[in-house]
Amino acid sequence: MPLPFRTEQSTRTSSECRTELCLPLTKDVPARHAFGQQLLSEFIYCYLPDSWLAAQQPARRKLASWIVLVTELPELTRALETSVLAMCAAKVGRLNDDPVLLKASLGSYVQGLRELQKALWDPKLMYRDETLAACMALWMYEVLECPEGSVRGWIGHFGGCERLVQLRGAEAHSSLLGHQVFLVYRTTAVSLFA
Repeated sequence: MPLPFRTEQSTRTSSECRTELCLPLTKDVPARHAFGQQLLSEFIYCYLPDSWLAAQQPARRKLASWIVLVTELPELTRALETSVLAMCAAKVGRLNDDPVLLKASLGSYVQGLRELQKALWDPKLMYRDETLAACMALWMYEVLECPEGSVRGWIGHFGGCERLVQLRGAEAHSSLLGHQVFLVYRTTAVSLFA
C-alpha cells in the first residue's frame, strides 16, 4: 500500500500527487532523499502533529520535538539520515503492516550503526548535534523494533547517548536541536533511574 501524502486541507494518495511532486524532484533531489523525506513527513504527521504545529509558530518553537527540528536542517549527516530513516520506516511500516518497509528499516538501522560509528571516530563530527540525534534515533528504533528480542540494544544506545551527553558538556546543548535531544535523554534518564 503506498504511503499517503498529507496536506493541511486533504489527504491524497501518492498516485494523485505523483505528477505534482515527483517530476520537479527527479532532477534536483535524489530519489533516496525524497523517499526519506516522505517517510519522515509521514512519521511526524501521524505521531507528532502537536510538535509540528508548535514548530510552525515562532513563539512555540522551543516546544517542537527534536525530530521536527531535524526537518529544518539544511543538510543531514549520513549517520543522522540513515538512523532517522530506520526509525521512521519502522514506525510507518508497523502502522501500515508493511513487511517490506520493516525489512528496509532493519537495513537502514544496520547502515545507521555503521555511519554513527564513523561519525564518532571523526573529530569533526563526534560532538555535533546531528551525531547525538543519530544516537537518539537508533535508540528509538531499538525501543520500537527490539531486533534482538531483548533490552540490551536499547540500553546500549541509551548508554551511548548518556556518554555522548557527558563528553559534549553542558554548553554543547544550547542549540535548539541539541537542547531538545538532551531533554528527551534527561526525561528518560530520570524516569528510568528514579
